[in-house]
Amino acid sequence: MITYPIDHPTSPGFTGIKWSPRSAVATQESPFTFHEKTYVWAGQQRIVGIELPAMAMSDAKQWSTFGLELNGSEGTFYLRDSLGKYAQGAVTGIGYVKGASQTGQDLITDGWAANVSGLFKKGDWIQVGTRLHTVLVDADSNASGEATLSLWPKIRTAPADNLELPYGENAKGLFRLTSFPEFGWDVSRLMVGFTFQAKEVI
Repeated sequence: MITYPIDHPTSPGFTGIKWSPRSAVATQESPFTFHEKTYVWAGQQRIVGIELPAMAMSDAKQWSTFGLELNGSEGTFYLRDSLGKYAQGAVTGIGYVKGASQTGQDLITDGWAANVSGLFKKGDWIQVGTRLHTVLVDADSNASGEATLSLWPKIRTAPADNLELPYGENAKGLFRLTSFPEFGWDVSRLMVGFTFQAKEVI
């Protein structure tokens, strides 16, 4: 029996990852004054395009079976940024959510090493629940090992107090396929490399 989410094959590694964030924001312009009004809704989601290289027959079979296991967009899988996985900051320690009922852009955390300047840098990855988040502002830890992180996407569902926060290469998110190679499961074509697209599960 297949239980979702599943993990994707690890061989061969990705040759390219294109992250395409989208936000539910609209701007309406008055035809008379040209004054603009901006409407911001809660929707924030990542679309990702994956490129794979030419591969051996054994690896091709693993990837083709991965697609079958997912059954199109039915199944879900974990995805991490294998090409930009290492944190730029001097992050040290094991971080946790500090306090329940937190939603929005800023997340109060603790458990980090104390008094670290540049604990996280802009663009670093951190995982909250099943979502991948990008750190928007450089963050330091204080003498108590606490740090407030500004994140994209905003947190919509409040995480539990003391939830562990994987970061860098350990951070992953939950995704589902939006497209897979149109050539179906012709393994000879898989051996020359292919691309597929997925979107974040919210």
